[in-house]
Formats: sequence, structure tokens, C-alpha cells
Amino acid sequence: MIRTVLVSFALLIVLSSCSKTDPGVMYQVLVLKDGSELASPSLVGEFDQMVAFSVGDEVRVEMMTLKDNQPRQMVSASIYFPEQDSTAPEHEFEARMDLSLTPSFQYSSQDKRYRIEIRPRAIDLPANRAET
Repeated sequence: MIRTVLVSFALLIVLSSCSKTDPGVMYQVLVLKDGSELASPSLVGEFDQMVAFSVGDEVRVEMMTLKDNQPRQMVSASIYFPEQDSTAPEHEFEARMDLSLTPSFQYSSQDKRYRIEIRPRAIDLPANRAET
């Protein structure tokens, strides 16, 4: 009986040391154009790191979540429409959000053709992942 408990305890220690993680953020993004889905990527990044994606030359979204030791993290996003020949974002968003819940924010472009929804979520990243 004691041997079984010791083996189980040792296995628990090994498994817990193999499953170390770092906190990260996943952004689930939905881009609609004229009411139809144009893209719906899920992007993963670390805190304090900019994550961005583009849908051709139509839309570009940049997102970042600041590392904070509070229940609510500072999330920011910038939305660009390159076809407008502007280097400035059409919309910028920044708010404190509890990423353990289900926060989201939405934006409809000025011409109402595009709708973007961003849902940031807290996730665990493997601690020993390869740097890219």
C-alpha cells in the first residue's frame, strides 16, 4: 500500500513538472464582409506581444494584451482598412477585460461593409516551446 502511494506520488511529481505552462492569450477573430464570413482565425500570443493578421489588402487587425497581476488585463486592438490608403487605423480599442470570462468587442466599419469581432481569452502556453 505504501509502495503504491509512493509510486503514485512520484508519478504526480513527474507529470506536474512536465506540464509547466506560461500564461498566454488567444484571440478568436471573426471578420464579416457584407454579412458573409471573410475570415475567422484564432491567433495565439504571449502577453505584451503584438499579434496581427491581414485578410489580403482588405483588413488588418493588430491586438495586444498587457501582462498585469490584476484579474482584468488591458486589451488593445487596432483595425486598419488598407484600401483607404491610410496608415492610421480606422478604429482603436482599449479596455480592461477579465480574460477568464467571455469578453469581446465588435466594430463595424464606417461604410458598414465590414464587421469585426475580437474575443480574447486567457490560455496556458507550454513553458518549453521553441522561440520563433
